[in-house]
Amino acid sequence: MTVAVLGTGLMGRSFVLHLLSSGQQVHVWNRRTEKAKALEASGAVAFDTAPEAVSGVERIHLSLADDGVVDQVLESIAAAAPQNAPIIDHSTTGPRPTAERAARWAQRGSIYLHAPVFMAPENAAAGTGFMLLSGHPDHCAMVMPALEAMASKVLNLGPDPGRAAAFKLMGNLGLLSMSAVAGEVMRLAAACGIEAEEAAGLFAVFNPGDVLPERARKVASGPYEPPSATVAMMRKDVGLMSSEMEGAGIAMALLPVLLDQINAALQREEGGLDVTAAFRYPTP
Repeated sequence: MTVAVLGTGLMGRSFVLHLLSSGQQVHVWNRRTEKAKALEASGAVAFDTAPEAVSGVERIHLSLADDGVVDQVLESIAAAAPQNAPIIDHSTTGPRPTAERAARWAQRGSIYLHAPVFMAPENAAAGTGFMLLSGHPDHCAMVMPALEAMASKVLNLGPDPGRAAAFKLMGNLGLLSMSAVAGEVMRLAAACGIEAEEAAGLFAVFNPGDVLPERARKVASGPYEPPSATVAMMRKDVGLMSSEMEGAGIAMALLPVLLDQINAALQREEGGLDVTAAFRYPTP
């Protein structure tokens, strides 16, 4: 099978290496031509233009920067892409633009599916990690074997073409938030006179991520009684954290946001509920 990969940055390059290792012929294109040309040493065929890269291929993969670039590249290949070659977009894009894009290409008689990933480049090269997928059930079923060869698991999220994009953003928010929490922990550690490396070591033995699935479920739908830790008790704890950081002259980033939501829950007279109730949406 001959496939095309448009966009050979960190992720696209890794996809190319994996596809080549599985015995597929791979056409590549990148806006910076030298990045595509560098993959010729691994067996790929580089092209100067995206329309040339997709000519005669059986499947097209996109790994691009954003919605605007995706639309530009797709329009550039509209006349050259074989109509029976599914277009599989691994770019991180917005749910609404993604759904609109799928509808436009369906009107043209072409298949466009969104399959964003939770992978590092090394995962993409090894064919491991998670891939999301949404779109027309028949089209998803058609490409599923190829995608399952590119990931440890492919999660089919249903027929709504923008749904995979939404779940990708939700997952990225979780990952980004963990980094933000780590930053606030380091600020608190500094306020308490603890070195950052030592503070980070706490999470080698105590992993809050282990309880994330259960906490997320409770935030989403409860029950908020009986509590494991109450809103009122956590208000006290946040106060202790804030006091240490204020006393050390260290500016807080996340604690004021947490405090606002906890105080709102107290104003709703929810001090005796589980602390997850303070963060639920929508609130009563």
